[in-house]
Amino acid sequence: VEGDGLAGDDLVVAPGETVAFDGARSLDGERPIARYLWDFADGSLGEGQSASHAFERPGRYMVTLRVEDDSAPPCNFSIDQQLVHVNAAPVAVAGDDVRVSVGEEIVLEGGRSYDVDGEIVEHAWDLGDGTTLAGPSGRHAYGAPGTYDVTLTVRDDSGVPNGTGSDGCWGSSARPARIVNTARPGWR
Repeated sequence: VEGDGLAGDDLVVAPGETVAFDGARSLDGERPIARYLWDFADGSLGEGQSASHAFERPGRYMVTLRVEDDSAPPCNFSIDQQLVHVNAAPVAVAGDDVRVSVGEEIVLEGGRSYDVDGEIVEHAWDLGDGTTLAGPSGRHAYGAPGTYDVTLTVRDDSGVPNGTGSDGCWGSSARPARIVNTARPGWR
Protein backbone atom coordinates (compact mmCIF):
# COMPACT_ATOMS: atom_id res chain seq x y z
CA VAL A 1 0.00 0.00 0.00
CA GLU A 2 1.45 3.31 -0.94
CA GLY A 3 -1.43 5.17 0.67
CA ASP A 4 -1.76 6.01 4.32
CA GLY A 5 -3.96 4.71 7.09
CA LEU A 6 -5.21 7.65 9.14
CA ALA A 7 -6.59 6.71 12.56
CA GLY A 8 -7.55 10.18 13.81
CA ASP A 9 -6.58 12.77 16.39
CA ASP A 10 -5.54 11.95 19.95
CA LEU A 11 -8.41 11.78 22.48
CA VAL A 12 -9.14 12.09 26.20
CA VAL A 13 -12.13 10.04 27.40
CA ALA A 14 -13.65 8.66 30.60
CA PRO A 15 -13.60 4.94 31.48
CA GLY A 16 -16.55 3.14 29.90
CA GLU A 17 -17.18 5.96 27.42
CA THR A 18 -17.76 4.59 23.91
CA VAL A 19 -15.27 6.00 21.44
CA ALA A 20 -15.99 6.06 17.69
CA PHE A 21 -12.99 5.40 15.48
CA ASP A 22 -13.10 6.28 11.80
CA GLY A 23 -10.51 5.32 9.21
CA ALA A 24 -12.35 7.11 6.37
CA ARG A 25 -9.52 9.63 5.99
CA SER A 26 -7.17 6.79 5.01
CA LEU A 27 -5.86 7.16 1.48
CA ASP A 28 -5.70 4.52 -1.25
CA GLY A 29 -2.31 3.69 -2.70
CA GLU A 30 -1.89 2.09 -6.11
CA ARG A 31 -4.70 -0.28 -5.16
CA PRO A 32 -7.87 0.38 -3.16
CA ILE A 33 -8.01 -0.39 0.53
CA ALA A 34 -9.49 -3.85 1.11
CA ARG A 35 -9.37 -4.16 4.95
CA TYR A 36 -9.30 -1.95 8.01
CA LEU A 37 -7.98 -3.63 11.18
CA TRP A 38 -8.05 -1.93 14.60
CA ASP A 39 -5.96 -2.90 17.63
CA PHE A 40 -7.23 -1.06 20.71
CA ALA A 41 -4.13 -1.91 22.80
CA ASP A 42 -6.21 -3.43 25.62
CA GLY A 43 -6.56 -6.91 24.13
CA SER A 44 -9.53 -5.97 21.92
CA LEU A 45 -9.57 -5.85 18.13
CA GLY A 46 -11.94 -4.41 15.57
CA GLU A 47 -12.45 -4.54 11.85
CA GLY A 48 -14.03 -2.16 9.36
CA GLN A 49 -13.58 1.42 8.21
CA SER A 50 -15.38 2.51 11.38
CA ALA A 51 -15.26 0.87 14.78
CA SER A 52 -16.31 1.72 18.30
CA HIS A 53 -14.78 0.68 21.60
CA ALA A 54 -15.07 1.49 25.32
CA PHE A 55 -11.93 1.38 27.46
CA GLU A 56 -12.74 0.16 30.97
CA ARG A 57 -9.59 1.23 32.82
CA PRO A 58 -7.75 4.53 33.06
CA GLY A 59 -4.48 4.67 31.16
CA ARG A 60 -2.88 5.52 27.85
CA TYR A 61 -3.76 3.32 24.88
CA MET A 62 -1.97 3.52 21.54
CA VAL A 63 -4.71 2.43 19.12
CA THR A 64 -3.37 1.12 15.82
CA LEU A 65 -5.20 1.19 12.49
CA ARG A 66 -3.80 -1.13 9.84
CA VAL A 67 -5.15 -0.71 6.31
CA GLU A 68 -4.44 -3.40 3.72
CA ASP A 69 -4.96 -3.64 -0.02
CA ASP A 70 -5.50 -6.88 -1.92
CA SER A 71 -1.89 -7.34 -3.06
CA ALA A 72 0.54 -9.89 -1.57
CA PRO A 73 2.43 -9.20 1.68
CA PRO A 74 4.78 -7.77 2.87
CA CYS A 75 4.10 -4.48 1.09
CA ASN A 76 0.30 -4.54 1.25
CA PHE A 77 -0.35 -2.48 4.37
CA SER A 78 0.11 0.84 6.11
CA ILE A 79 -0.46 1.75 9.74
CA ASP A 80 -1.30 4.82 11.78
CA GLN A 81 -1.72 5.24 15.49
CA GLN A 82 -3.99 7.32 17.69
CA LEU A 83 -3.37 7.93 21.39
CA VAL A 84 -6.40 7.51 23.64
CA HIS A 85 -5.93 8.77 27.18
CA VAL A 86 -8.56 7.28 29.51
CA ASN A 87 -8.82 9.66 32.44
CA ALA A 88 -8.40 8.59 36.05
CA ALA A 89 -10.75 10.56 38.28
CA PRO A 90 -9.10 13.01 40.67
CA VAL A 91 -9.10 12.17 44.36
CA ALA A 92 -10.46 14.75 46.80
CA VAL A 93 -9.05 14.68 50.33
CA ALA A 94 -11.17 16.87 52.61
CA GLY A 95 -9.35 16.12 55.84
CA ASP A 96 -10.39 14.81 59.23
CA ASP A 97 -13.65 15.29 61.08
CA VAL A 98 -13.52 18.08 63.66
CA ARG A 99 -15.39 19.25 66.76
CA VAL A 100 -15.40 22.94 67.59
CA SER A 101 -17.34 25.38 69.69
CA VAL A 102 -19.91 27.69 68.12
CA GLY A 103 -17.99 30.60 66.58
CA GLU A 104 -14.64 28.77 66.72
CA GLU A 105 -12.90 28.84 63.37
CA ILE A 106 -12.03 25.59 61.59
CA VAL A 107 -9.26 25.30 59.02
CA LEU A 108 -10.15 23.51 55.78
CA GLU A 109 -7.24 21.97 53.93
CA GLY A 110 -7.83 20.14 50.64
CA GLY A 111 -4.26 20.46 49.39
CA ARG A 112 -3.65 16.71 49.74
CA SER A 113 -6.14 16.10 46.92
CA TYR A 114 -4.46 14.76 43.80
CA ASP A 115 -4.85 13.67 40.19
CA VAL A 116 -2.56 10.88 38.98
CA ASP A 117 -2.76 11.79 35.31
CA GLY A 118 -3.30 15.52 35.21
CA GLU A 119 -3.81 18.55 37.39
CA ILE A 120 -6.56 19.65 39.74
CA VAL A 121 -7.89 22.96 38.43
CA GLU A 122 -10.72 23.62 40.89
CA HIS A 123 -11.53 23.01 44.57
CA ALA A 124 -15.10 23.70 45.74
CA TRP A 125 -16.23 23.37 49.37
CA ASP A 126 -19.82 22.97 50.53
CA LEU A 127 -19.77 23.58 54.28
CA GLY A 128 -23.21 22.15 55.02
CA ASP A 129 -24.70 25.37 56.38
CA GLY A 130 -25.31 27.12 53.06
CA THR A 131 -21.74 28.42 52.85
CA THR A 132 -19.50 27.58 49.89
CA LEU A 133 -15.82 28.34 49.40
CA ALA A 134 -13.48 28.05 46.42
CA GLY A 135 -9.84 27.09 46.65
CA PRO A 136 -7.79 24.32 48.21
CA SER A 137 -7.99 25.78 51.72
CA GLY A 138 -10.10 28.11 53.78
CA ARG A 139 -11.49 28.95 57.20
CA HIS A 140 -15.03 28.92 58.55
CA ALA A 141 -16.88 29.31 61.86
CA TYR A 142 -20.35 27.83 62.43
CA GLY A 143 -22.88 30.15 64.02
CA ALA A 144 -25.15 27.52 65.52
CA PRO A 145 -24.74 24.14 67.24
CA GLY A 146 -25.13 21.09 65.02
CA THR A 147 -23.40 18.54 62.86
CA TYR A 148 -22.52 19.77 59.37
CA ASP A 149 -21.63 17.59 56.39
CA VAL A 150 -18.68 19.22 54.65
CA THR A 151 -17.96 18.21 51.04
CA LEU A 152 -14.88 19.00 48.97
CA THR A 153 -15.28 18.53 45.21
CA VAL A 154 -12.23 18.76 42.95
CA ARG A 155 -12.17 19.01 39.15
CA ASP A 156 -9.24 18.01 36.97
CA ASP A 157 -8.05 19.37 33.63
CA SER A 158 -9.44 16.52 31.49
CA GLY A 159 -12.86 17.96 30.62
CA VAL A 160 -14.47 14.49 30.62
CA PRO A 161 -17.40 13.19 32.71
CA ASN A 162 -15.23 11.53 35.37
CA GLY A 163 -13.12 14.67 35.80
CA THR A 164 -14.45 15.35 39.31
CA GLY A 165 -14.01 13.69 42.65
CA SER A 166 -15.53 14.38 46.08
CA ASP A 167 -14.71 13.66 49.70
CA GLY A 168 -16.52 14.54 52.85
CA CYS A 169 -15.92 15.11 56.49
CA TRP A 170 -18.08 16.61 59.16
CA GLY A 171 -17.83 19.47 61.52
CA SER A 172 -19.63 19.43 64.82
CA SER A 173 -20.28 22.70 66.51
CA ALA A 174 -21.49 22.79 70.09
CA ARG A 175 -21.66 25.13 73.00
CA PRO A 176 -18.32 25.31 74.81
CA ALA A 177 -17.77 22.20 76.90
CA ARG A 178 -16.87 22.32 80.56
CA ILE A 179 -13.59 20.51 81.17
CA VAL A 180 -13.42 18.61 84.45
CA ASN A 181 -10.03 17.52 85.72
CA THR A 182 -10.45 13.97 86.96
CA ALA A 183 -6.77 13.25 87.50
CA ARG A 184 -5.93 11.98 90.98
CA PRO A 185 -2.96 13.48 92.81
CA GLY A 186 0.20 11.54 91.95
CA TRP A 187 -1.43 9.81 88.97
CA ARG A 188 0.44 10.04 85.65
